[in-house]
Amino acid sequence: MKKKILSALFFSFIATFVLPISQLNAKDNVSDFSYVENHEVSLPFFFGERTGLYTGSIKNGLPCGVGEFKTQNTDGVSWIYIGEWIDGHLEGKGTSFFDNGDIKTGTYSKDYLSGDKCLMSSSAGTYFGELNNEIASGKGTSLTLTERYVGEFKDNLYGGYGTLYYENGQRYEGNFSNGQINGDGSFFFTDGSHVTGSFATNKDTGLLDGEGIFYYANGTSNDCIYESGNIIFPNSEPIASSTPIPTPSPVPTPFSSPTPVPSSLSEADQRLANATIFKADVYNGTGTDIIGKRAYIIIPKDTLKQISEKDYANFLNTKVKDSGYNWFSIICDDGTGICFAGSFTNLGTYGKINKDGSITEAIGNISATENGYKYEPIN
Repeated sequence: MKKKILSALFFSFIATFVLPISQLNAKDNVSDFSYVENHEVSLPFFFGERTGLYTGSIKNGLPCGVGEFKTQNTDGVSWIYIGEWIDGHLEGKGTSFFDNGDIKTGTYSKDYLSGDKCLMSSSAGTYFGELNNEIASGKGTSLTLTERYVGEFKDNLYGGYGTLYYENGQRYEGNFSNGQINGDGSFFFTDGSHVTGSFATNKDTGLLDGEGIFYYANGTSNDCIYESGNIIFPNSEPIASSTPIPTPSPVPTPFSSPTPVPSSLSEADQRLANATIFKADVYNGTGTDIIGKRAYIIIPKDTLKQISEKDYANFLNTKVKDSGYNWFSIICDDGTGICFAGSFTNLGTYGKINKDGSITEAIGNISATENGYKYEPIN
């Protein structure tokens, strides 16, 4: 039921951003425009050049007004943008539809979603709210199959004040930092009790520590402390409501936080062990059928600078070989974009990551062999 309601709200929202191809900007002189259909064009987007087929209005040889552009991203996934253009760039209201089921809709600025009413949806989850160059900053809502967060974001992570609703019916209202509960807040339990205090997520365990006041459903209260997510009452036994508190789980890509590093690994493997791996269903363009699974490999920004392309190939061999994934995306954990992407069944391409998170020239390929995945640099 939740999924059907979300789908209805989602498609009613994007309908406002899908514009008719014949529409032109009223402020422009119609005689300045011409119309093309399935015109092959290479466009120098801010996230990297893309070649594809354009249908719509053009001005001075470039898409301008309203039009439709069909192309592929660096994963090899086909996508279509329908919306407004200025001088060959995505500028204004528009929607991007991807063959893997992803959708991005809202107001574009310099080829990126930016503004206060933007929506990004994938099989991993949905985000609606403020974006700055497709990075969640400001007020927004993220939704996965297990939890919902409504509040403030900073650099693609929970940051500031917000409310986190858990699948088990509990919720937390309070402060977050770097995607984790941190600061003053309150937990509300399904039996009517709640606890108010100051909490912090332990960096080593990922669980909550802190202290506060526990308020029973009947209105009485008791001082308490938190240790590893459990409520402890000094000089008394824990009560039924003192079950472990859930901690925030990773939200839709690109939102994430790294996991602890095993100390027994080699230096390169230790850095790569900081990666968080998600498996997400990939749907067809209509969102009706699952066509495979993608491994979202989230890696700390500093790691991207320290690990060689060969190390990435070795990492794929040890971490995701024979695990049922069809595609992979290696993503920087600060939301600046995909570093490498490809398919496990055929060929994947490594690309250089720019400061804006886009990929330009290919620097190597990864191919599937009987002995695993092989990295081959491009000369």
